[in-house]
Amino acid sequence: MTTQFADHNGIYLYGMTDPEDLRRYIQQKYAEAEIQYAYEHLLEGAKALAKQEKIPPIQALWKILDRAYEEKAPPLTCQKGCAHCCHTGVMITELEWEEMVNAARRKGIDLNDIIERAGKSMHKVEKTLESGVDPDKVDWYTMVINQPCPFLEEDQSCAVHENRPLDCRTMVAFREVCDSKKLEHAQRGAVIEEAVAPTVIARLQYEQTPKFKRRKFTGSQKLRLIQHWLLVWRQKQKKKEKVIADCASPNRSPHHAPRRHTDFTQDHRTAGPSRRESRGGRSGGRGRTCGRLRHRPGSLLRRLSCAPAARLRT
Repeated sequence: MTTQFADHNGIYLYGMTDPEDLRRYIQQKYAEAEIQYAYEHLLEGAKALAKQEKIPPIQALWKILDRAYEEKAPPLTCQKGCAHCCHTGVMITELEWEEMVNAARRKGIDLNDIIERAGKSMHKVEKTLESGVDPDKVDWYTMVINQPCPFLEEDQSCAVHENRPLDCRTMVAFREVCDSKKLEHAQRGAVIEEAVAPTVIARLQYEQTPKFKRRKFTGSQKLRLIQHWLLVWRQKQKKKEKVIADCASPNRSPHHAPRRHTDFTQDHRTAGPSRRESRGGRSGGRGRTCGRLRHRPGSLLRRLSCAPAARLRT
């Protein structure tokens, strides 16, 4: 199938006027049964590879997707330094974001430096979110168009290239290297795995969500700009720092301070009568328990640092 903006490899982004063009192209290129089989095969393959190599399922998915391009598509002309496609908005799921954060941590990348480097686009996104508008009604792509990705390095390489999200992986070129941000040679829809990968990612994220938080699986997950996820990360970091500061503060309110623990090194049989025994009652035989905090700790970090032992059994 060939049109004025597509060939046997895929559909060209240059010339597309409607995002639905890609969906229609995929539906015409692949039969419905092929798409369903590809989804099931890719999902099970990612799980099996993750179990075999003991890696996160999203990493296994990236490996399978890279292999699909190597085996089913012509050689890519994309290369390190051709970063025209890195100057637009990239919408990703929480699962993809967590993998990027883990990759940054493994490489020793400070996300605060990433935020500072992307100050202009970060400021736009932050102001829009603070305005209280419905995020689903905002054209995020237009807002950050022509702005470099926060993870784009000075040498025009990606700081987390091996763990880049799906939108970055499926932006490929086979003819030549793109000359400008118009992405004259970039194509989508080259392999069938690309068509089903968004649903596979949504399913993997759904299965990793605790059961009590799950809702009915709809085949998709919420997408946010990378800049949005960075703002969420920064907010969480500030909360953690506040908790640590509160726990370490010498001027903390007395009822927030950890209580002194009773010395349990002494044998309970010779430690003297318990409160119940001193009143003439029988001992319950369950040992002693420490007192509880008057407040409910707000985070795991506070529970670990402030809360006394809940119960000791003999």
